[in-house]
Amino acid sequence: MPNQFDIIREGSTSVPKPAPPLAGREHTFSVEYDAPGGQTHRASLTSRIADADARARISRGAAMLAAGPWEALPTGSQGRFWALANLSLRLIEPPEWVAVWCGQDDALLFALYEEVERHDRLYFRADPPEGSQGEARPRVRVAPAGLAGASSGGQ
Repeated sequence: MPNQFDIIREGSTSVPKPAPPLAGREHTFSVEYDAPGGQTHRASLTSRIADADARARISRGAAMLAAGPWEALPTGSQGRFWALANLSLRLIEPPEWVAVWCGQDDALLFALYEEVERHDRLYFRADPPEGSQGEARPRVRVAPAGLAGASSGGQ
């Protein structure tokens, strides 16, 4: 595989292109929710991959919802607060009913959170694409220098 120096030396313009992402930074999906009063809500929602700032804000948001020591909360409450904080920052302009009912109905909350997390896994290639065969190569590989399979960093 030619590197940038080889391409310049040889005058070649054939640069190997990285594989396209399995998903873009934004992902649109639909949801239909039957509220307890019998009303059916429908929406098209868009999730966005969180950047470093948004990830920090998600953590702070979950801590604010906890309003106390995180480790003192029941595991279920930790999950709820984490999901609520994620959806509040990762869903782009959701309708008001989404926020209202996610705060009350765990079925809706965790269904939407799972879709947002699925988008994350696709974007970062954590899950092999559907229909792929064989074992997927790990996305991140770290090994001490000098061991088989380790990257020397300079080559």
